[in-house]
Amino acid sequence: MLNDRSLQVLLEGKIFEEQPLGGISRIYHEILPRICQMDEQISFLILTSGRLLQPLPKHPQIGGNPSTFPVDRYLRPKRIFWQLQDYLRAKVQIASIQSDRNSIWHATYFRLPNWWEGPRVASVYDLIYEKYYHFFNKGSDNILRERKKRSVLAADKVICISESVRSDVIEIYGLPKERVIAIPLACGDSFKKMSREEFAPHFYVDQPFILYVGTRHPYKNFETLLSAYAAWPRRSEIKLVVVGNPWSREELKEIATAGLQSDIIRRSSISDEELCALYNQALAFVYPSLSEGFGIPLLEAMACGCPIVASRIPTSLEIARDVPYYFDPLNKDELIAALDAACFSEEIKSRDDILAEYSWDRTARATLQVYKELSLYT
Repeated sequence: MLNDRSLQVLLEGKIFEEQPLGGISRIYHEILPRICQMDEQISFLILTSGRLLQPLPKHPQIGGNPSTFPVDRYLRPKRIFWQLQDYLRAKVQIASIQSDRNSIWHATYFRLPNWWEGPRVASVYDLIYEKYYHFFNKGSDNILRERKKRSVLAADKVICISESVRSDVIEIYGLPKERVIAIPLACGDSFKKMSREEFAPHFYVDQPFILYVGTRHPYKNFETLLSAYAAWPRRSEIKLVVVGNPWSREELKEIATAGLQSDIIRRSSISDEELCALYNQALAFVYPSLSEGFGIPLLEAMACGCPIVASRIPTSLEIARDVPYYFDPLNKDELIAALDAACFSEEIKSRDDILAEYSWDRTARATLQVYKELSLYT
């Protein structure tokens, strides 16, 4: 049993079972140990099935509670309704947990059981599934949308990773403003300005290049970048370095049709140190998304002093402000003009004042404050 000043957070940990590294799970790897360092009276219990794709965040005040029964083996979507699946999964995971009035449930990936009687927190990272239904129209996508809606509507506090996402949540779900809070993210300390001599020789790219980082789902708008790059008159001088997963069959066909096989360099599974070296060498970092929840790569590029070419979307304007060379995400010609401006302009757009506003310590502190406000802990 917890003492009168203790605060326990039950953290739904499904995301650690679905992501090998990075993405949403990165947020909790960054903030949970920091929260524990800030307050020795708080503890986290991360609820998982035990089948993890990555280690859980590490700290003496962080515990894992894998299910002692292989519930997921029997609760597959084809065998049982997903509502009942979530209910039984949570029941099995929490059966051995003793909690009191100071326990909070934090739904990190939209699993918030109806029977939980304590305070409830839900995190929302974007509304892309809701805004771009035509990209996410499978049965599993509908399930995720419904889970998110139920989680958001049932939460006492909803944490959003940007003001843009907060506005979307308030508008789409009709929540009162006071229930929804924006807590921005940050980038890692390993991203900084470096000279060529400071990074490993094998990180060096011996040709001028522009840089793309991330997945290539349709909403990321990589196809427009590919089309603009193919039509760019400076393409013969400047390579395109793509950091991300292996090419799909369709992408390989598009690259071959455009005659770009020798112009594109793909890297995958790279470290933050190598990514930092790429930002430091690139003529420009290109961020062409149709929509984003935050935009950590914008901060990474800024921290490395890399010029940025970004689509004119709410989160980029919110996070990076006047630093990028902006373009209409559906206008290939505007993207080409922005590439020219970024790669060949002598103007240096460096805004350390913007970077100073974002840190994982601030993210952790603001999250801890949400927990405290929802508990009897003072």
